[in-house]
Amino acid sequence: MKQYAYGFASAILVVFIAFTAMGLTPNPNLITAGKYQIDTLLLTQEDYLGNKSYEVLYTIFDTTTGDIKQTRRVQHSNYIAKNILKQKSAFDYK
Repeated sequence: MKQYAYGFASAILVVFIAFTAMGLTPNPNLITAGKYQIDTLLLTQEDYLGNKSYEVLYTIFDTTTGDIKQTRRVQHSNYIAKNILKQKSAFDYK
């Protein structure tokens, strides 16, 4: 029974030391998280025959400075939406 008490106490101590060490080390992901924001705007256009076309205006900007990094106007379709879902970065789509 004494060994279980020592094991439990040492496990609690190890977890406490690990949490303390994690709290004291800087995390670079917290600094860069949310650095870029993407705003989208759906634009509707209609010609004189009544045919509608849709475009999406993407604006990517830096949240720390407010500078616009990229603005792109893309035809709206399901194919493009699937490609955007597969991308790893906001700058990957073409």
